[in-house]
Amino acid sequence: MKKAVIYDSNTGNTKAMAEAIAEGARESGADVYFTQADQADIEEALSCDVLYLGCPAMGVEMVGDAQTDFCRSVGMRFSGKKVALFGSCAHGEGIWIRGWASKIKAYGGKVVNSPGLICVLHPDETKLEECRSLGRDGFP
Repeated sequence: MKKAVIYDSNTGNTKAMAEAIAEGARESGADVYFTQADQADIEEALSCDVLYLGCPAMGVEMVGDAQTDFCRSVGMRFSGKKVALFGSCAHGEGIWIRGWASKIKAYGGKVVNSPGLICVLHPDETKLEECRSLGRDGFP
């Protein structure tokens, strides 16, 4: 199985989540494509069985520009793809990740952990284990 972990991070919180997800994915025996959203190769990402997309809440609970641009570039090619969303925030109710899940679904993607895995501020060991578990899951 091939898994892509594509993330955007400002303070390192979402990056820590992405690294733990990638660790879990490798533990499951998957080949992992790990990159920042603004450097992602769309063809490489789409060759994966599962896409793990991560982004912190920006501004008033919005998806950041790098992930917005990546998702817009992929567009309808998300159709039929398994997508797991994750991200960090300082506060709020997860509005950004629910809206993001809706957009992925509108593109035809299957959000397998709807609405997504959220961490408030820096992930502690319990949250990092949740991330590793998410990465290990094959989403049949």
